[in-house]
Amino acid sequence: MRVAFFLAILLAASCQDIVRQENQHPVYGTVRLPDAGQPAADWDTTDQLLVHFTAEPDNLHPTNGTSSQRSEINLYTQGYLVQTDLRTGQLMPVLVERLPDTALNGTSFTYQLRGDVRWDDGSPLQVEDVVFTAKANKCSLTLNPGVKVYWQNVVSVEAVTGSPRAFRVILKKTNIQNVAFLSGFPIMERKFHDPDNVLKEVSFSQLDDPTFVSSALTEWAAEFNNDRYGRDPNFLNGLGPYKVSRWEAGQSITLERKAHHWSGKPEGPQRMLFRVVRDENAQALEFRSQKLDVSTNCSMGAFLSLQADPELRKNYRFAVSPTYNYTYLCFNMRPDSGDRPALFNDAATRRALALMTPVDRIIRLIYSDYAGACHRMSGNVSALKPEFDTTLTPLPFDPSRGREMLRQAGWLDTNGDGVLERTVNGNTVPFEAELAYLSVSPDWRDMAKVIRDEWARAGIKLNLVPMELKRFQETARSHRFDLLLGSWSATSLPEDYGQLWGTASWLNHGSNFSGFGSTATDVLIDSIRQSVSLSDYYRYSRSLQQTIREEQPMVFLYSSLRRVIVHKRYENAIIFPERPGIRLDSLRLFTSTRKNHS
Repeated sequence: MRVAFFLAILLAASCQDIVRQENQHPVYGTVRLPDAGQPAADWDTTDQLLVHFTAEPDNLHPTNGTSSQRSEINLYTQGYLVQTDLRTGQLMPVLVERLPDTALNGTSFTYQLRGDVRWDDGSPLQVEDVVFTAKANKCSLTLNPGVKVYWQNVVSVEAVTGSPRAFRVILKKTNIQNVAFLSGFPIMERKFHDPDNVLKEVSFSQLDDPTFVSSALTEWAAEFNNDRYGRDPNFLNGLGPYKVSRWEAGQSITLERKAHHWSGKPEGPQRMLFRVVRDENAQALEFRSQKLDVSTNCSMGAFLSLQADPELRKNYRFAVSPTYNYTYLCFNMRPDSGDRPALFNDAATRRALALMTPVDRIIRLIYSDYAGACHRMSGNVSALKPEFDTTLTPLPFDPSRGREMLRQAGWLDTNGDGVLERTVNGNTVPFEAELAYLSVSPDWRDMAKVIRDEWARAGIKLNLVPMELKRFQETARSHRFDLLLGSWSATSLPEDYGQLWGTASWLNHGSNFSGFGSTATDVLIDSIRQSVSLSDYYRYSRSLQQTIREEQPMVFLYSSLRRVIVHKRYENAIIFPERPGIRLDSLRLFTSTRKNHS
């Protein structure tokens, strides 16, 4: 059954698109899945793409959100100056005519807006919209702490005299991401989000001044941050080919294709309905009744169960592809909330626990038949990326050595209760911790249980705390946790490590959850940012990888495999290692009259 199912895909894909392990399923890179030969009588002919989510976005605000679901929906509702070409992994112009001309010092970039871009009200995209977008993101009152590190490097965004569609981005320092960072920020319409033009009167230098105070700016920010600009379809505005028409909280989000989009008539599905289905039994029922068309969010167990059903294979394509993402177990190295003991503030304890984490067992548990294709992480960079330090290898599973390291670090069971303890500042502290994980998938629960049970053998008590996405993110950013089981989404582009590893990102409650970092590592991160050549970038990046390995702020588990399910009633399905793994707006409703290219 397994061989027969994949034979058609093997014929459609080139050798370089496939990573294959002996006696394992194939794993795909960038490949177009074969279209159906003939439609089935029970296929729905309505051009409404039913997309599976396991959680709804935290919001759809243009600046104030962090969830992957938000980012995915914004791909279709928002417009960006530049984006990553999913096929090549390279930057491409979108709202600008071409990638920018660069000054010799690498800190000044000139762009030319396209002349055909229009907002939904018919007005043209203008330079003032780009300037407003930059100021809104840079403003300290805007609730986007996770990305402030990028905007701190921006000196100004200004119009170019004599050229109405040209603008210049001026930055403080050279940074290998000085162009790429713009791919993460949708351009906002100034008159929609700032009808009184408040930010026009605020300079970039004032936004850099921590002592600057403006009542008008405070009032603007209070309105801009209002939740309705992230949830109410009437207050969601963007340059993308789709518009949010309905949001049923906790259930679904509906996107409608715009009839008069500036790009011409888009060819994607007429409507996209993102449905939140958390429970795996409910997911199976929805797939069997063909009430879902696309999913990249099933757990591996659910994916394998669905794939094994011959009736489902008649209607759905199943594929797995590598990603740049990785799964981790994060230590709180610097608990600052006052109600948590410093259990993980020494590298010896963290390394001991890394040695006691059965990563291979976790991979087999989660990926089953695909375990051989799932790569263990040896650090914070995917092995798919050229900057990966090949001298680093995954830590072995060595619980005996781990227990000895804990003993040397002062962790002993002195009272015979089966739980280790050590003296901290004159107080006896038991080795009991909370492990927070996302409740959206049983995969997270199963991983947490394996870690809990293995560590219990060494006298460590873990209390498992499942959390919904919003609470999980708030807990991580506020540092109110002991251990976090999570994942980090990365791309093929060079990384700015400040977001995850810079001390400013910890102080500002950004994405540095662990508290990793020092003056020396901040200097190293700045060197990485300011690299103007790839060779320097690789060298500095590998040095940081070595330091992170030594400090062990996380147990790096494995590089995630993306599970993709697509109903055969939609054709032109192309999967990519780049997130989100598939472009939904490239899908076309199957018609028997259309030439089949597979």
